[in-house]
Amino acid sequence: MVEWMGLELDGFWLSLLFGSPLGLFVFSFPIMFFLAFVVSESAEPLERLARRSEGLGRFIDKAREKGPREGWSGYVIGAITVAFLFACAAWAYLSISGS
Repeated sequence: MVEWMGLELDGFWLSLLFGSPLGLFVFSFPIMFFLAFVVSESAEPLERLARRSEGLGRFIDKAREKGPREGWSGYVIGAITVAFLFACAAWAYLSISGS
């Protein structure tokens, strides 16, 4: 039994929250929101830093010409989300299969 802020938490609820796919799914949304915020806020400063190099600046311009008109941040967030959900599914599969 663990006591935290006057509440007694038994091991079952802690294992349900931190040791099961359901708990990981519940705690994944704040993490994904935080990652989305970090990606959206760090895109411009990283681009300015990359444009200091002439070769990277040309690479960014070529990628923008070939890429979508609305920007890349949605695709980056989508890739992070898909990778995270794939990791959750793999972890759930391994925990169910007993490996």
